[in-house]
Amino acid sequence: MEVGAACRGWLRCLSSILAMLVATACTVLEPAPATHDFGQVFVGQSASTPQVSWRNVSNQTHSVIGQFALPLGGPFALSRAAPFTAFNLAPNATTPAVTFTFSPAAAGMASGQGTTQIDDVGVRVQPLELQGTGVVLVNAGSLAILGGNVRPNQVLDFGSVVVPRGRPTSRAFELTNLGPQAMQVQVQFVQNNQGFSVLRPAVPINVPSRRMVRVELRFTPPALGDFADVVRFVDANNAANNSAIAVVGKGVPPRGG
Repeated sequence: MEVGAACRGWLRCLSSILAMLVATACTVLEPAPATHDFGQVFVGQSASTPQVSWRNVSNQTHSVIGQFALPLGGPFALSRAAPFTAFNLAPNATTPAVTFTFSPAAAGMASGQGTTQIDDVGVRVQPLELQGTGVVLVNAGSLAILGGNVRPNQVLDFGSVVVPRGRPTSRAFELTNLGPQAMQVQVQFVQNNQGFSVLRPAVPINVPSRRMVRVELRFTPPALGDFADVVRFVDANNAANNSAIAVVGKGVPPRGG
C-alpha cells in the first residue's frame, strides 16, 4: 500500500512537471517589456506604458487577429491610432508597437493584462502584466490638505454647473503646514484648461509654521461635458513639501435646453 501510494504521488508530480513543460513549450508570443507598473495615477487622469511589442518565439508563422486589455471595461485600455487589421507574424518577427493606458475611476490598486490574440488553438500568448494604483489625494513632507469638503478616497467633486450662465461652484479645505518653518506655497493645475481656479486666498499662499489656511477653489466649466484636473500645492522653498488633490466637475445645459 505504501509503495503504491508513493508511486501514485510520484506520477502526479511527474504529470505536473510535464504539464509545465508543455505549457512553456507552447508559448509562441512573448511581450517586451513583460510587465509594467504605472505607480500612482490620479483619478480622472491617464498614464501610458512605453511601447510594447510581442515577438514570435516559435518556428511557425501565426495569424494575429486582435489586441486588447483585460479585464474588458476595466481601467486598462489599448491605445491605438488606427483600427486593427489582422496580419501574419513570421518566426522571430515582432508585432507593431502599441501602448496601453491606465485611467483609474476610483482610488485603489488595480491589475490587468495586455494581450495579443492569435487564431491557433492550443498555444499560449504570454500577456503583458499591468498594475497601477488610483489616488485622489497625496500629501508629502510637511504640507497637507485636510478637512473641509475633502473626503477619504473621494475626488473633490464640484458637481454640475449650467453652461454658459450658471453660477460657479466652490469647494474648500485647510492647507496645513505641519513643519517649523513658514511656507510660501505655489499652486499648479496639471491640465490648466479644465475650468478650475483658486478663488481665495491670493497666490502664492503664505502658510505660517504649524498653522492652517483655508483654501477655496472654484469651478467654471468652459463648455458642456466632464472635466477633471489635479491641483498641486508646492512649497516654493522646499519642493519636498507638497500636496495634490484630484478635482472633477461637469458642465450641463440649461433645463429644457
